[in-house]
Amino acid sequence: MRTYTPAEVFSPGEYLRDELKERAWPDDRFAEILDLPIEETSEILDGKREVTEEIAGALSKALGTTPELWLNLQREYLRFQPEAGFLEHHPQKNSRATPQNPGKVTSDQPRPPTPTTSPAQS
Repeated sequence: MRTYTPAEVFSPGEYLRDELKERAWPDDRFAEILDLPIEETSEILDGKREVTEEIAGALSKALGTTPELWLNLQREYLRFQPEAGFLEHHPQKNSRATPQNPGKVTSDQPRPPTPTTSPAQS
């Protein structure tokens, strides 16, 4: 029996909050830099608004990153949200989840054999 602990993922807003803290930028200053209303910026920072291509472009210019960084963070965040149904589409990882231990899931499926090569085969 194998135990899987799904990776914990964070919204792009959590990464942005860390970045703002390091740069000592208040939220309203960040909204100005992004040229977005403070309400929209707050929703992004709180993980309540998705990072779109347009927003990713603004973030990359403001922070010196690539738009792909923010789009990838958003995609992975959404992918692993319970409402996204990741575990429903991967039942082998949900076979033993329990309400008492929702973070741990197990699978009875055997692990595929690890290929071995001898020095003579290499």
